[in-house]
Amino acid sequence: MDEVIVVPSLLHLNHGNLISPQFPLLVMIDILYAAGMRYNRDEKRKFHEKTVEVIDRSGKC
Repeated sequence: MDEVIVVPSLLHLNHGNLISPQFPLLVMIDILYAAGMRYNRDEKRKFHEKTVEVIDRSGKC
């Protein structure tokens, strides 16, 4: 199932009478991120830890 979120075009992101049109977009991204993080939290935490470990090792070369 596909969802479409209508957002302002890049040309009009700085226009808005009361609040910037960017704010609702940032809120929606935050909601989607939080919803995605609810699933398989332990698996994602392990993946994050492995990623940080690899980055740390590559920086010490």
